[in-house]
Amino acid sequence: GNAANVGTVNITAVGGDFEYLYGGSNATAPTTATFSADAACLKQGENVIAVEVHNGTATSSDEWFSMPEVIIDESATAPKEGAVCITVGSDETMRNISWDSPSAATNAKVQYAKKDGDTFPSVYNEATASVESSNNGGYYSCKATITNLESGCEYVYRLVNGATVSEVYSFSTSASGSFSFLFMGDPQIGASGSVANDAAAWSNTVSVATTHFPNAKLLISSGDQVNSAGNEQEYLGYFSPEELTSLTTATVIGNHDTGSNSHKKHFYDPNTK
Repeated sequence: GNAANVGTVNITAVGGDFEYLYGGSNATAPTTATFSADAACLKQGENVIAVEVHNGTATSSDEWFSMPEVIIDESATAPKEGAVCITVGSDETMRNISWDSPSAATNAKVQYAKKDGDTFPSVYNEATASVESSNNGGYYSCKATITNLESGCEYVYRLVNGATVSEVYSFSTSASGSFSFLFMGDPQIGASGSVANDAAAWSNTVSVATTHFPNAKLLISSGDQVNSAGNEQEYLGYFSPEELTSLTTATVIGNHDTGSNSHKKHFYDPNTK
């Protein structure tokens, strides 16, 4: 489904998980709050808003809830693609690209070409993408393989889902012979209990590494990209470094990545059975 937690009031997080036993202000006047949900949480047709109301203490006898208004803000910015990842292909002339799209359009594709100036070339290649449901509510998992890449070249690419076209991303291929790569282990977003803190530290790590080694052509992550295999917020934290849209990656499935098909949906690994 498209279930998503969009907010809590007087519920504290303990060790990264919400403590749902008791909550509430225990004040005379009811607590009020406003929540906003991304449009990606919605689906075509009927949607259900579910609410849990908890007593403030074990001895409280009062529960009260009211939702006076629900507003759809049509002026808000439409959700864009996310979790963009470029991985190694079956051989050095290929790259696999995966992303989450808010569009269910089945004619998803990647347009790519050698970089030529500051605009996307008028002549380009296209690779058709597969589209399936994503574990990230409201989004769809897209995967494509781009081929016939030449060594030692810079390429630009953009992601197309129906009438929606992404911003332009880029990557470069290594020249023939030896090349530099980055090796990192256990990003494990969410392990500290704070996805936001872990994502910020991970982004800083990738930024520092690529700044010091700008010629690195590959990032190898040796496993445990996230702490909880099916946690999509942790995966969003993993993909938060903007460098991952241009740095080819190869990931190992760690023990924290198993138990869910989220890793397979996010990483389009080649030569697997």
